[in-house]
Amino acid sequence: MGARELREKWVENIGKVDDHFLRMLDDLYENYIKTNERELSDAHKEILDARLLEHYKNPESGKKWSVLNEEICSKYGL
Repeated sequence: MGARELREKWVENIGKVDDHFLRMLDDLYENYIKTNERELSDAHKEILDARLLEHYKNPESGKKWSVLNEEICSKYGL
């Protein structure tokens, strides 16, 4: 099941769960947010800056979003 289907499933069913489940879900979400609030390292920032500069120099060297999105979805089964 892809992300879109999971979101639709949760939107449809969130009103059916009890208070205990909602509290567990909220705790899980809060923990997820806290653990994913990491800042990029200086090394990663340098890599991104170099890639962005390369893109500015040669914008035609990259792929169109539609092609890239299709490749990613195909690769990861999304």
